[in-house]
Amino acid sequence: MIDRMVKFFKSRKPVATLIIIFSIICEVAFSIIYHFVFRTDNIHYIETLYYSSQIISSIFVVSGVVIAVWQYYLSARSNRTNLEIIQVQRAIDLSEYYKDNILQYAPAIEYIFRETGILDILNNLKLEQLNDFDKFELNELFTKKQVKQLKSIQDSDQFIQTVIKANAIYNLDLEYQIKKRKSDKDSNASLAVSIEQKTIIVTFMSNIITTVLNNMEYFALHFSHKTADESVVYQSLHQSYFRLISYLYYYIAKQNDNPSDKYYTNTIELFIKWRDEKHQQKEIRSENSKSIPRNGTVIENK
Repeated sequence: MIDRMVKFFKSRKPVATLIIIFSIICEVAFSIIYHFVFRTDNIHYIETLYYSSQIISSIFVVSGVVIAVWQYYLSARSNRTNLEIIQVQRAIDLSEYYKDNILQYAPAIEYIFRETGILDILNNLKLEQLNDFDKFELNELFTKKQVKQLKSIQDSDQFIQTVIKANAIYNLDLEYQIKKRKSDKDSNASLAVSIEQKTIIVTFMSNIITTVLNNMEYFALHFSHKTADESVVYQSLHQSYFRLISYLYYYIAKQNDNPSDKYYTNTIELFIKWRDEKHQQKEIRSENSKSIPRNGTVIENK
């Protein structure tokens, strides 16, 4: 019996019908009380009923407006909460994408750059100096000697041998690339094979860097356009993100020779945003002498 009553009152049509019937009863009862109890003989009963219906209708109109505004508020809050849930969940999913498609290449790149001396040049960069990510800024941050040195390192036999070692350590599938190319061509001279292998290795390393940059652009794209909440992953990922940016700054900047037609704009935007956040947290910690980690948006039941 109780379950039937609960089900009945949860249904909109019966409740609306009861409200209408109740309002009619109130109007009739109010007019009868007013007409007969207060003895308003100079006012016709129908007129009394009319005035009472106007009063009751006004009460219901005001109540309806209040309920509508309250429903709008609840609906808007619910929509905001749902949007936050979607953005937080997408950020969590993107952290997995970051791990599988970006971060997995970082140790190999760092190893190659460290062993060949590239890292010694790149370590001179400071995060505060990286703003425009174009050729003009590149020429301000690096001397001509350093740029020339970076190019010569990538063309050296040491670089080739280091990539081969990194392939063995980090399983980069370089052998597959060489075997595939050799199966397409019948090379007789050992010199030709050596040159071919060198070309494959250089191209392979270039492809790894391009792949990482493209994946970083896809990763940052969601945060730039607010389809994901970057505050959720900032504390966990910003250190490795900064490190990768410093490794790959040279490769980004040398492609951006046209200020109005830049590559990797979302990657750059996210870097600058997180760098500013880091600077802001550093200032707060210096004032409060406490570590204040940024945990990001947390969905709460309201």
